Amino acid sequence: MRTDTRTTAPPLPPPAAVPRPRGRPRRATRRLGVQPLPALVLALFLVFFVLPALWLVLAATKTDSQLVHSNPLAFGSWRALRANWDALTDYQDNAVFLWLRNSALYAFLALVITLCVAIPRATDWR
Repeated sequence: MRTDTRTTAPPLPPPAAVPRPRGRPRRATRRLGVQPLPALVLALFLVFFVLPALWLVLAATKTDSQLVHSNPLAFGSWRALRANWDALTDYQDNAVFLWLRNSALYAFLALVITLCVAIPRATDWR
């Protein structure tokens, strides 16, 4: 009894028999230059998301008077950054590290719960 179930594909036509389109061949052309809509969207993202985050980073390097009287996007000083870090860590006897640990724990537990729900569903586990 024969168990070979392979089928052979029909032979390909010779290259000369393949019809070619008439006229000039089309090339994919791409316009060079700035398109206004994507540039505007990127500029809006810059203003609404990047600049406030940059301000938060730079505000940590300033004293109270520098926050009020200097350029908002200017770097303060390393001394002010160290003083602000010391004030942050001294607040309620290093409570900020407890808050960071709790946030990391919640994020990790959310990840575990998400994976426990998603993996069986994705693999169709029953």
